[in-house]
Amino acid sequence: MDTTATTTSTDGTSANAPLLCFGFADAASPILKQIAEERSLVSGHESGGFPTPAATSALIAKGEACAEALSFAAQYADIVESVVLISPDASAAQRASEIAGDCKAQVLALAGTRDADGGIVATALKKTLPACHLVYVFDAGNNMDAERPDAVAKVARDFLARRANFLVSNADGRLTP
Repeated sequence: MDTTATTTSTDGTSANAPLLCFGFADAASPILKQIAEERSLVSGHESGGFPTPAATSALIAKGEACAEALSFAAQYADIVESVVLISPDASAAQRASEIAGDCKAQVLALAGTRDADGGIVATALKKTLPACHLVYVFDAGNNMDAERPDAVAKVARDFLARRANFLVSNADGRLTP
């Protein structure tokens, strides 16, 4: 499983905070470029790839890498502020139940409306993790970062900037075109 580390400045309180990406084969993926839009994107390999204890971090994970990201968030609970899970799989729900008390980060679970299994997993995450937000991306399956990159990037950027103050404007929690 490929793990790519990148660093980006955020609109929130932590300027130049690390953004670690799990499950993306290419750091130049379209969704990561959009999330980092209007921010300075720096390769994590230049800084060792991992946050220093004084830094705060955000994680973005996709698919089967979501469980790994949740483990990382629990292990580094003192520095990981937020986690974005794109199409989490069943192993993420299992891992969430194991680390629920240790994960202090705000979590955003994104599920596509055309991905029934992803919706079940994201709902389980919402029930298990105390600070989990659930958003359904309209007309997307489990490859939503390729199918609806603009919608995913928009909600991820907003969540990373606002964390605990994150709200979805649609009454049903779905992102529509």
